[in-house]
Amino acid sequence: MFEKTQVGEVAVVKPKENLEASNSSAVKKFLIDSIEGESNRMVVDLTELRFVDSSGLGALIAALKTAQAKGGDVRLCGLSSS
Repeated sequence: MFEKTQVGEVAVVKPKENLEASNSSAVKKFLIDSIEGESNRMVVDLTELRFVDSSGLGALIAALKTAQAKGGDVRLCGLSSS
């Protein structure tokens, strides 16, 4: 579902599937578990992502709130204009 690497204190995750209702619970769990277990700073690389629905966006927002509650942050990169 994700390719994950650690760069210093920052977890870099790259989705390998669309972020949508069918997998949003698993995505949310993965992101939050990563933040709580390893690093409260995360970059989500969206360069290979083709689609995000409101459930997928909700998973990203939940990860952001979790990271911020722990003094960290979640940043997005590789956003597409289409």
